[in-house]
Amino acid sequence: MFTPTGKVNDTTRISFGAAYRLGKLKANERETNIPGTWEFGPLFSALMIARQGSSANPRTEPGFGGYASYRFYGALYLDGDLLYFPRSTPLSGPQDGGTILQGTFGLKGGIRRNHFGFFGKARPGFNSYSRALATITDTGSGATYSYTRSTNFVLDLGGIVEFYPRESGTFRIEVGDTHLYYGDRTYTFNGQPITASGGKMQHSIQFTFGYGWRF
Repeated sequence: MFTPTGKVNDTTRISFGAAYRLGKLKANERETNIPGTWEFGPLFSALMIARQGSSANPRTEPGFGGYASYRFYGALYLDGDLLYFPRSTPLSGPQDGGTILQGTFGLKGGIRRNHFGFFGKARPGFNSYSRALATITDTGSGATYSYTRSTNFVLDLGGIVEFYPRESGTFRIEVGDTHLYYGDRTYTFNGQPITASGGKMQHSIQFTFGYGWRF
């Protein structure tokens, strides 16, 4: 009942290459100081995830929210997203069901130039599900269910590309593997407790886009 029919697998790749640029050599543009230490802005996200109780897995969950970023040294930042995925599921498992509230907070660091930046990110956080299975009661003529909120640990690993169309603006693209760590949970069937194991760490793929302002 709760086993998904698909999953997102993790892969590791190392790539090497060479390039040749045509045309005359030009002096690099003089780097200027980046104004502001804080960034805020709205986000849109697409999360490809295997949902418990869903017959169509993996599925893509659209979401929206915002981010905040604080530069504390060079191109190192404290960085976090808060996202809400409003699409619910028709069925639920002990750890997952309903809508998703996701929050991640950690470090972003990399290389920043006048008009663009490349960063890696490592941000622990949570996925909070609004409608996880709590009880099943067999009435003889059918079954009734009750639900509760379930919050599980996640780890967001990946990269961020930023473009700076103006001095105080940032167009931001995030790509990452959001690692899911479901905890063991107990639900009841006709009053008898049943423990559902969280199992192995699972993967999900997440793309996030947004625009922010620096202060």
